[in-house]
Amino acid sequence: SSCRRLEDFGALQISAQQFLRMPSAMAFCRFVAPMTCRVPAPQGPALAAGPLRLGYAPLHPRASHARRQPSTAWALAVVAAGAATVVASDGKRQAGKRDALVPSKLDLADLVEVRAKVLPGLTLLVLEASLAWQERLVEQACEALETGGADVDPYGVVLWPAAQVLAQAAAAYVAVALQTGLEERDGRLVPGSGGGVPKVLELGAGCGLASLAAARLGAEVLATDFRRLPLELLEEAARRQGLESRVCTALFDVCDESAALPEADLVIASDLVYEKVTALAMAKRIAEARRRGSAVLIADIGRPNRRFFLEELGRLLPGAEADFSKCSGLAVQRSAGGAAPKSETTKVRVEVLELPPGPATATVK
Repeated sequence: SSCRRLEDFGALQISAQQFLRMPSAMAFCRFVAPMTCRVPAPQGPALAAGPLRLGYAPLHPRASHARRQPSTAWALAVVAAGAATVVASDGKRQAGKRDALVPSKLDLADLVEVRAKVLPGLTLLVLEASLAWQERLVEQACEALETGGADVDPYGVVLWPAAQVLAQAAAAYVAVALQTGLEERDGRLVPGSGGGVPKVLELGAGCGLASLAAARLGAEVLATDFRRLPLELLEEAARRQGLESRVCTALFDVCDESAALPEADLVIASDLVYEKVTALAMAKRIAEARRRGSAVLIADIGRPNRRFFLEELGRLLPGAEADFSKCSGLAVQRSAGGAAPKSETTKVRVEVLELPPGPATATVK
């Protein structure tokens, strides 16, 4: 049975060999690997032969939801080239070439069109990699991890729930900015005295739904990611919807402290605090944005490493009202086909940090 159709992964036991053959290995890696607890790695070749006990509930964007309650100690193992490797989050990135998984040309025949309704009257086309393509990327990522030769992240090629709610929040900001402009008064964003075209910067854009939404409403958008492949998907989606003149893309790594944050009126990001190292880097970037006067929107589903982001942000911006709980929305995703005989509906609660508080808090739902 495909792992994406199981309701609860808390007691699932599989062999390492079986894991990579699962149709949803991509989704499995996406949710589990970044949040693996620091535990002693299993010893010896028995790892590859014996069962693995997983104590977290991984989720595919359009999978039936399971409980996301971490166990106290567990590890996830994957097999590449016949050797077992424990995938764990140790707060460090692997050194090496970043674009190891990027094909020389975007395979248009291997793309999946997803229709995303952001607000009433605002529906956009997002391009994802097909499931077969996703699984190939995961296989390559596992090989790269096993050899230690690349820093790879094959997960920016699907639309995740946090991006849907971020798109709502960004659309709310852009709509008000265009009509009346926005001014910061007494720690809040309020309508101004004159509208204008806002500049929006998305960090870790992935498929870029929020960037597309902002561009459709009239903003000038710079969508960034640390790999080219997601940006190619975004560029093609923008082209198909006549938005290529409003959406620019660029490679940008939030963890690279030598690179300055590009200028923007609004800085947005979703689901970027799943690793401790990225959470800390994001806090520095948000502090950088706020010090120069940019508004900020960060969407998150409640990743455990959010606490490191908030702690670091509090240290860098004392007194900032950094509270995710004041703005939240529900991402709803429906899928049909594949192994599922009927369409499936998934609902995920997503929280948004808006600095300073403004139009998103009143609009997102």
